[in-house]
Amino acid sequence: GVERHVCSDTILRVVRRPTEAALTKTSLVVRADWPEAACAVDKAEAYVTVSTDSVLARYDLSTGRIAFFDKASGKLRLQEAEYSFMGSKDLGRDAFQVEQRWDTSAEEGLYGGGGYQNGIVNLRHAPLEMIQFNTEAE
Repeated sequence: GVERHVCSDTILRVVRRPTEAALTKTSLVVRADWPEAACAVDKAEAYVTVSTDSVLARYDLSTGRIAFFDKASGKLRLQEAEYSFMGSKDLGRDAFQVEQRWDTSAEEGLYGGGGYQNGIVNLRHAPLEMIQFNTEAE
C-alpha cells in the first residue's frame, strides 16, 4: 500500500508498505504535527497525481512507482526506479528488508545520512545498507 502526506507546499511524504494493512506504530522519527496543507488529487486511468502550488507527485498505478516534478517548469526531479520488500526475521519477529532505488538528474547529489562515519559526503551511487549501530551514528 502507498499512503501520502502533504506536509507543506514543498514537502510530500510518501509511505510505502508491503501490504494494505494500516500502520499501527507511531513513528519516532517523522514529525507528526504538520499543519493542514492545500493540495489537489487527480485520479486518472493510469496515474494518481497529487499536486501543491510547487510540487507534483505522480503515482503510476501499473508499476507502483512514484515520480516527483517541479510544478512550475514540469521538470522531473526524482523518479523511483524500483523497490522491493523481502520477508525476514528480526529477533524472531516477522520483518522486512526494504530496497528502494531512485533515478535523479546527473547533477544532483545526495547528502546527509544521519551522521554515519564512513567518510562519504555525497552518497549518490553509494550502495549503503542502512542498519543502526549505536557506535556509528553521532
